[in-house]
Amino acid sequence: MDIVNEIKKGNKRAAARLISMIENQEKEATEILKACWGYRAKSRIIGITGPPGSGKSTLTDQLVKVLLKERKRIGIIAVDPTSPITGGAFLGDRVRMSDLNGEPDIFIRSMGTRGSLGGISKAVHGAARVLEVFGMDYIFIETVGVGQSEVDVAGIADTVVLVTVPGMGDDIQAEKAGILEVADVIVVNKADHEGVDQTIQYLKSLLIRNSGFMKGGQANDESEKDRTIVQIVSTVAASGDGIPKLMGAIDDHYSQMIGSGKAEKLNRERLKSELLDLICTKFREQFKEYDELNEAADKSIETILSSDANPYSEANILLKDFIEWYPCKDSS
Repeated sequence: MDIVNEIKKGNKRAAARLISMIENQEKEATEILKACWGYRAKSRIIGITGPPGSGKSTLTDQLVKVLLKERKRIGIIAVDPTSPITGGAFLGDRVRMSDLNGEPDIFIRSMGTRGSLGGISKAVHGAARVLEVFGMDYIFIETVGVGQSEVDVAGIADTVVLVTVPGMGDDIQAEKAGILEVADVIVVNKADHEGVDQTIQYLKSLLIRNSGFMKGGQANDESEKDRTIVQIVSTVAASGDGIPKLMGAIDDHYSQMIGSGKAEKLNRERLKSELLDLICTKFREQFKEYDELNEAADKSIETILSSDANPYSEANILLKDFIEWYPCKDSS
């Protein structure tokens, strides 16, 4: 199968195959992604994050249905805990969003975190690239919801939507985790439950305390004037109440990013981060080869255990020896 051409033609099986290759860290996946690079669409990436039980999947489902009516093509990456048995996503996309399966303009993929602590699998970046080549207008990334480390989604999404509900103590949890610092839109879901007004007021106070501000708020100094307005929206995702307003808030944020030039800056920062990650991955692969051939790390460990040497000095020595070895490895 010519995966690149099949993906360009809209073959979902080819896209799924490439994403699996990325998850399994197959070397061929990198070469295919290289060939795909020039065919990417400019997809809008929306991160949906928040604690378990807040209704992230239902909210995503409702937002996608709104966009389908506008004839948009949509990819959904649902990041779940990794199964200890299969190594795959613990929850399947057919269970989470069963009524969206079969839609021709929808591509849904569940991915396991595979030990990633920020709620985002390392393979998600690659999967998003695949969906861009697939020509998706929107890509939703729904994260696992792991509490205080649930902030990695900000590194890939154009807009981060934080979902909370009344009465779960998420406000305090969000304050501790710093999640509010990466949230572009805050949703108080299940707004038909008691305590919604108190939750909204508390979130507003946290935003003011953290130097963010809501729609209609006033900037206190020049630095705050550059900040993006954070809107708080209440919804009842199960019935669809508030979904159009939420979509409007997401669009407002994106318009602010484009108008202020922050979107371009953010894209540059992401590309730099992606480059550094790729360099680190490549270095680890090459160093592993060097270590296997020379038993370098084992020798350093023996040196540390049998002398006054320390890991910091030995790491510098290993790096120096590796740099000297690397240019010669292909000719040896």
